[in-house]
Amino acid sequence: MLLDEMRREEYSKAQHRRDLLPRLNSRSEGSIEFKHQNISAILTDLEQTCIDGYKPMSNYQALLREVVVERLEHQQGELAAAVETAEFETDASDLRADWQTLQIEAPEPSIPTHREMPHAKDHHSQYSISRQESLFKALGESGEKFVLELEKARLESFDRADLAQEIEWTSKVRGDGTGFDIRSFDVATENELFIEVKTTRFSRYTPFYISANEVDFSHARAEQYALYRVFNFGSDARYFSLPGDIQNRANLRPQNYRASFI
Repeated sequence: MLLDEMRREEYSKAQHRRDLLPRLNSRSEGSIEFKHQNISAILTDLEQTCIDGYKPMSNYQALLREVVVERLEHQQGELAAAVETAEFETDASDLRADWQTLQIEAPEPSIPTHREMPHAKDHHSQYSISRQESLFKALGESGEKFVLELEKARLESFDRADLAQEIEWTSKVRGDGTGFDIRSFDVATENELFIEVKTTRFSRYTPFYISANEVDFSHARAEQYALYRVFNFGSDARYFSLPGDIQNRANLRPQNYRASFI
């Protein structure tokens, strides 16, 4: 099902559950649903995407994690191919009129009841969808352009074409390193709104990379900051907003260390 979703192919979660029922000792459909949510949590822990309809639930068993890791080992090639061939081109200007309908409520970060750090085998052998997407410059730029057009539409819908004309694509004008990608405006206060854009072609629950500089900026300018998470990017693109200090809106896990001789 995950590969079908990544390839934008049709499938039925309900039919899949019904097919599993006779093979799982009369478990209920609800318990099967919950187990799939456990699998989603494991996949996100391993920097993969998951099926969008199965919200990650992190109280999973260690044995289930081992099974998922083993399955991923055998399907890394298919995952990589699905990521490499996924389409993401979209004309953002065509979506401007729908800026309100494209926004959804942001997921709430869960309080992990089972959060193991990945085993060395997990970390080094698994193909990371999150890391691979973070390297696609064209995807990042397309997502930023998408948000730029949405912000123009939002301001214009409040009769603030003057503010819309002042929006800046900061990452293009000033380059990376500012801590945000787009400078927009709050309609009520006319204060600047600093937007960081993170884009994926897959599920809303797909983990993303954020730099220490970006985290620090979100903390320092929390009242004027929002991270826009764009997901299902392409013809079905949607997004949600995480305003304020990102440390309060997502579970962050350190990934890198700096090595030096002083």
